[in-house]
Amino acid sequence: MFETRRAKSPSNAVITMGIVVFHSVVHRIRKSQRSPIMSILTSIMQSVTMVLAFIFMMDILGMRGAAVRGDFVLYVMSGIFLYLTHTQTVGAVSGAETSSSPMMQHAPMNTVVSILAAALSTLYLQLLSMLVILAGYYVMYNH
Repeated sequence: MFETRRAKSPSNAVITMGIVVFHSVVHRIRKSQRSPIMSILTSIMQSVTMVLAFIFMMDILGMRGAAVRGDFVLYVMSGIFLYLTHTQTVGAVSGAETSSSPMMQHAPMNTVVSILAAALSTLYLQLLSMLVILAGYYVMYNH
């Protein structure tokens, strides 16, 4: 009844850990809002707001005519996406569940899974919002 489960092979252990990480990522994405769509839309709106604020600021300060080869909006987007991804990932990893949290009492959960889930969930949300914003920008201004 009370025994530790051991993986039969190293490949089985990797697959089991991958499944646990996947479910933890889904749990972290759905933790802030009940719907994953709302989490993605929140991330998109945050990115769009920051991009528009920076473009507006650069326009007011007269720096839009700076020597940037290529598209100025893509230049601003690249910096905003990197900044948001970095700050949100660091915040998520530092706020990951510790060994004393109730979720860690379940058998396959451990600290590595918690940290991986925190980092991957933030990366997933930021990557998806970045792709949606870039696709929208491409459709609006290039076609």
